[in-house]
Amino acid sequence: MPPYPRRPGPITHKELLEHVHYDPETGIMTWRKPGPRRRVGEEIGWKNWKGYREVQLLGECWYINRLAVFYMPVYRDWE
Repeated sequence: MPPYPRRPGPITHKELLEHVHYDPETGIMTWRKPGPRRRVGEEIGWKNWKGYREVQLLGECWYINRLAVFYMPVYRDWE
């Protein structure tokens, strides 16, 4: 069972900002909130069998590269 209950719909920009910090210069995402088996400031996710980084966030798995694009300020107007 995931640490967060599964919820309907995609993740919002606000939810992403609450849980994750992204440094565009290094390309590294870190946790802002502690949780089960994670600490604040720790790099998020794991590499899957294809070599892509993934993370489980709010009950769903996401590719980190897609979250990085969504994290950028341009997408705040989409909500």
